[in-house]
Amino acid sequence: MDLYCPRVLIVDDQPDNADSLAKLVNLWGYDGEARYSGATALGSVRAQRPAVVLLDLEMPGMSGFEFVLRLRETRGGEQIAVIAISGHTTRSCRARARELGIDHYLFKPANLVQLRELVERLCATSEPVEVRTRSQRHEVLDCLTVGV
Repeated sequence: MDLYCPRVLIVDDQPDNADSLAKLVNLWGYDGEARYSGATALGSVRAQRPAVVLLDLEMPGMSGFEFVLRLRETRGGEQIAVIAISGHTTRSCRARARELGIDHYLFKPANLVQLRELVERLCATSEPVEVRTRSQRHEVLDCLTVGV
């Protein structure tokens, strides 16, 4: 019998950050995978769709915002939960995240207990895939934005 192990994709241009978070996610019982650019992360999404993406917004080349734009255009990309983990705390960044369909916005450094609870909840609803509307995303973003 195969056990379902939700895949969590970590996208951060800082390899130490991405690798550390992927190892932590693996310890939590998920299939964590680190990618160091938006372009390689999109390729990974196309190869095997994750349940959740943990996303840095400030990256060279393709920003996290551009990654989300492209992710939402891919087949099934609208259904993937995205958690931005960013040092940008301005309302304009959070508003842009909401516009693009980012589900949750956490401030760096993220509280790992809260991050784990959020990943658990999102992964629990990822199989079977639940189609969420843009308005549902906005409600979740407004209610669950966490700053540390």
